[in-house]
Amino acid sequence: MKKINKTYLGIILGVIVGVINVLPMILQKISWDANIATFLTWVIVGFFISTTNLKIQRILKGMIISILIFIPSTIFVIESNLTGAIWIIVMTLIFGGLLGYLIDRLGE
Repeated sequence: MKKINKTYLGIILGVIVGVINVLPMILQKISWDANIATFLTWVIVGFFISTTNLKIQRILKGMIISILIFIPSTIFVIESNLTGAIWIIVMTLIFGGLLGYLIDRLGE
């Protein structure tokens, strides 16, 4: 199987995860600024996972980078919606780990 440049792969996978994460938000009629911010944050997470050189296991790397990037957004949500904040943390850990795994596995 042909390997893809890690940076491009990180951005592409970040776009895919961003779309997956934003679709339920659109259905819940969350504001567009929150949808756009969430989408762009996942693209940025994909970029940073693909370009950061941490010497730790790939899934853990993805989880750490994604949770660090999403902490500020989560703080805003906790104030008004604790359940939503928990959902953000869980999805961030799942998708961040998945991105870390896929970027390292499929990228060169």
